[in-house]
This record gives sequence, structure tokens and C-alpha cells, in this order.
Amino acid sequence: MNIRLGFLVFVVIGIVADLWTKDWAFRVIPDNGYRNIIVIPGWLEITNVRNSGMAWSLFQGLDPRIWVAVRGLLTVGLIWMWNRSASGGWWINLAFACVVSGAIGNLHDNIFADHGHVRDFVSVILGGWRFPVFNVADSLITCGAPILVFTMANEPEPSGKVSA
Repeated sequence: MNIRLGFLVFVVIGIVADLWTKDWAFRVIPDNGYRNIIVIPGWLEITNVRNSGMAWSLFQGLDPRIWVAVRGLLTVGLIWMWNRSASGGWWINLAFACVVSGAIGNLHDNIFADHGHVRDFVSVILGGWRFPVFNVADSLITCGAPILVFTMANEPEPSGKVSA
């Protein structure tokens, strides 16, 4: 499969997976937040949280239009960077696809979900400590970003460029 086509396919799969799982979680868990689905006792639960901020609920209370602008600009910037990536190998395309699909999934919530809040539902408990609730889009960004940084940092100089 063509690497560029693979990028587009993975972006679509990531967006669909994010939106479908959010829709599922918010249909099966009532809005009152008093009931969770225990998947692995003491480790993993499915819950229902609306996040008006960003990762780990930072910057709560900002106007959702700010998040639309920020996430929209970041998505456009990432697609522009992806289009200019030098070698276009599988790892860098996969990393870009993860981050772009995650950004678009959360951007969708900012535009269309209740009051512009991002829908989070995965609750992980480690030794009694609850990790901030997240979603598939957050996971895609968290997995893709370090791969993207690593592959871009180790990408060879384009031919014809003289390094100092």
C-alpha cells in the first residue's frame, strides 16, 4: 500500500475509533456520573466525563472556541508538516496519522459535543491512584507524539543541504 494512502486510511480509522468509542461510552453510562463499568477491578473502568480543558483537565473553563482555534491550527500545522516530511517512511507517517486523528477527534467534540467539552471515558487506576480520565484520541496523540519527535529528530538531512 502507498505510504500516503496508508496515512489517510489510518487517520480515518483513528477518527472513527475515537468517535465510535465516545458515542458508545456515553450511551451506556448515564450522565449522572455515579455508575462506572468495571472492566478490570482495581485497574480499569469506563466512566463518563466531560472535559472543558485539555489533557489532564488543564485550562478548564476556557471558551470552547479557543480550543477549536488551537486544535484547528495545530491540525493544519501537523498536516502541513506531514506533507513536507522528507523521507516519508512508515514510522513518521504512522506517528503523524496518530496525532492528526487524535487532534481531529477532540476537535470534533469541541465543535459538536455538549458545550464544546471533550468526552473522556477511560479511567485507569494504578495502586489506588486514578490517572486522569482520557479517550482514544488522547491515546493516539500520546502514542504518536513521542514517535513523531523521535523520527523527526533522527531524520536524515535532505540531500543538497550543507550542515554547519
